Amino acid sequence: MPRIDFLLHGGVKDKQLVRIGGMLIETKRITTKKGETMCFATLEDYTEQLEVTVFPRTFYQHVNLLVPDMPVVIQGKVDVTDDGVKVLADRLWSLQEYQPEYYLMLPEGEAADEVQTRLKEVMAQHPGNHVVYIHQGRWQKLGNEFGLDGSDETLKALKDLLGEGAVKKR
Repeated sequence: MPRIDFLLHGGVKDKQLVRIGGMLIETKRITTKKGETMCFATLEDYTEQLEVTVFPRTFYQHVNLLVPDMPVVIQGKVDVTDDGVKVLADRLWSLQEYQPEYYLMLPEGEAADEVQTRLKEVMAQHPGNHVVYIHQGRWQKLGNEFGLDGSDETLKALKDLLGEGAVKKR
């Protein structure tokens, strides 16, 4: 998960999907022209502060998290304008409930069968509640029975099997 200073100083591109954690230090609710409620919030980590915009659909789904002094993880798209960088939130988690997900790029062709067999072994050795997505031609979410634990050992085993660039945990 990137730090806020990384986002603010050119570490990501406009419209890039990010997940960022921190403390909501300010929240301001407003009513739109359609009469719906949305929120402008300030997220702070130990590096800097970032403006977060929460549109009505997302606001209503996560209203209980949109209060000052709430530690959260926010997923959204980066919005780079002349006024600066902000995140347009589409999902929020409390810090206590957040569980990173694994994104695995599997090889295609001759090596695929062997890698899949070895991946099943890694999954059997490290069961847990973290959701796993695999890409082999297209992205697929694996069932809950194929969840992984969040340990460093699991991440190392996956990277050893698939390669550093083929494994993301976010």
